[in-house]
Amino acid sequence: MATDPLLSFHRHPSDLMVGVVDYLGRPVSRSATGGWTSALFIIVLEIAERFTFFGLSSSLIIYLTGPLNEPTATAAAAISTWNGVACMLPLLGAVIADSYLGRHRTIVVSSFLPLHPGLRHADIVVCVTIRPSGKLRRRRGSGGLHTPRAPSPHIAKALVALARTRAEADTERHQSDVGDVEEAKSLLRLFPTWATCLIYAAVINQPSTLFTKQASILDRSISKNFRVPPAALLTLTGAFAAAFIPIYDRLLVPAARRFTGRPSGITMLQRIGVGMVISLISIVVAALVETKRLRTAREFGLMDQPEATIPMSIWWMVPRYVLTGVADSFSLTGLQEFFYGQVPHALRSLGVALYLSIFGVGNFIDGFMISAVNKITGGMGESWFSNNLNRAHIDYFYWLLAGLGVLELVLYLRFAQAYVYKKDRHCLA
Repeated sequence: MATDPLLSFHRHPSDLMVGVVDYLGRPVSRSATGGWTSALFIIVLEIAERFTFFGLSSSLIIYLTGPLNEPTATAAAAISTWNGVACMLPLLGAVIADSYLGRHRTIVVSSFLPLHPGLRHADIVVCVTIRPSGKLRRRRGSGGLHTPRAPSPHIAKALVALARTRAEADTERHQSDVGDVEEAKSLLRLFPTWATCLIYAAVINQPSTLFTKQASILDRSISKNFRVPPAALLTLTGAFAAAFIPIYDRLLVPAARRFTGRPSGITMLQRIGVGMVISLISIVVAALVETKRLRTAREFGLMDQPEATIPMSIWWMVPRYVLTGVADSFSLTGLQEFFYGQVPHALRSLGVALYLSIFGVGNFIDGFMISAVNKITGGMGESWFSNNLNRAHIDYFYWLLAGLGVLELVLYLRFAQAYVYKKDRHCLA
């Protein structure tokens, strides 16, 4: 049976966490709540959510173009749009909460929250300003003056703590207005970084759409009785991202620290830039492999057999997934730290929502590009996204993404350099 946190407060008053409550609004004990139990609970739920999301999104391209017989371009664009909506919802929720509830109040909407009494969250405190008049009131029938009874020490202390003069209130409002302006400036400073990461977001969306579609027509045999499901390759991205993070922390950071003198080895902006470069390499590799696949189909006379298996091993697909995972370990982590750490404390939820919106808008851009390219190239002859992948030219689309990625990287480096000069360099460590 769990220990009642209120008992812990009587035995150890220092165990009380000020401003933090449990899911019932009760004070919480530092020793009886939080810790690894709650952390592991959240981690398990997040893993389950990721399994659900990626399991669905990575299989949609096969289902839409297979049983539903949708064109490749239509299916890929629809999946990108669906992914974008899922990523944009947190930003919408943050904006609504900030507009209607104020930035100093937070509402956590979660279906699992009541299930775990060990979770903690910040208390919401509503303060009322009381201005004592200091006037004396006359006692009826006595003709004399009567001073109100002095309040108890606890009430008196509360009144003193809550009392505000008009001048103090005006000063507070002025400081609040100045704080609002500074917060707006801090968000505007993030916009160049946000805008110059959109093509990167479009590039890393390819594994769940076009990559999976390409893998479906390659030789996926591992043994006589087992063939790799095309959507299963997406697990390589997450696996290598998770595997590379400790390598980065234990090997690359100490090595970089010797040259830069920074505790983190490189700045967050540099980490994001490295991930963008690796993602460009991954899309170039994807273009080269697709060119080889088309050449193989031509050599074996399979150009007009869209359902035929290309005599080319699925292992040719592995490098692009590995590179995407390594890129994620740099850029995704760097972007999350950057948008969380470079905004005021009151706006951190909005900062995380802005980070997620990069991938939402990036997915929308990817869907728009696929639809536009399909319409333009289809009007000129064979579409780059022809239903017969042996007649399509997805490699051209990858080269287009690579070209836009290079342009984006140049702009990113320029804006990142300007940001470093405007901000304290130590904040970027």
